[in-house]
Amino acid sequence: MDARSSFLCTPDKVKDVRDWIAASLVGHAVDSEIITKILLAASEAITNCVVHAYKATREGRVDVAIRFKDGEVELTVRDYGSGLRMEQYDTPDTEKASEGGYGIYLIRSLMDDVQLVPHTDGTELTMRISTEPARTP
Repeated sequence: MDARSSFLCTPDKVKDVRDWIAASLVGHAVDSEIITKILLAASEAITNCVVHAYKATREGRVDVAIRFKDGEVELTVRDYGSGLRMEQYDTPDTEKASEGGYGIYLIRSLMDDVQLVPHTDGTELTMRISTEPARTP
């Protein structure tokens, strides 16, 4: 069974979103290592919504959906803010210290597949990760 919810997109709600995602994943017996990766990626995605999508209004909504497919989890985070296009995104220079700009980079390093879809009213970020154990040769 898939799970969906909407949250107020403010800094104090990031933990609530994480807790809801964690409960959904535990309820589907997802491995704890996979849960940790998903929660870190989700935190980055929600924080990006808080910091970038709603910076002008300082408040908005974020919709979160979790789909459980054969051997994978798909997490979608949808905001209705200012929007982000991948051509606006610069991969951070990991050789230099920085206080920001690592969100998408980190999400991509944690998840198996990441797709960002711009909308006229915000952004939809879909992340997928395999729940199957890694095979060793």
